[in-house]
Amino acid sequence: MKKSELRNIIKEELGNVLVKEGDETIFHVYETDDYGRPDVTLCYVTATTKDEARVKASMHLLGKPNSGITDSGYYGASEITLGDFTKEKEKLEKELRKFNIIK
Repeated sequence: MKKSELRNIIKEELGNVLVKEGDETIFHVYETDDYGRPDVTLCYVTATTKDEARVKASMHLLGKPNSGITDSGYYGASEITLGDFTKEKEKLEKELRKFNIIK
């Protein structure tokens, strides 16, 4: 799917008011615990708003723009810095290296 097609789907879902034009940043999209705190990471996306990030995550994970990810309070999105994203990625890559079989 082209970026322009995805942008049109997001505008249809959220309306033009909630979709800002401008710099996209990285958002951490997650499932929340019973207290609304981030619990399980679903994915990382680039977007301009939290709502757009949740729609993109829904499209990526479920293939549709409207789902529980966008419609319920059991999921959230928060903006993160590139540094935090890089630290998390490096931590996970280090963890995955444990599964390399040493010959």
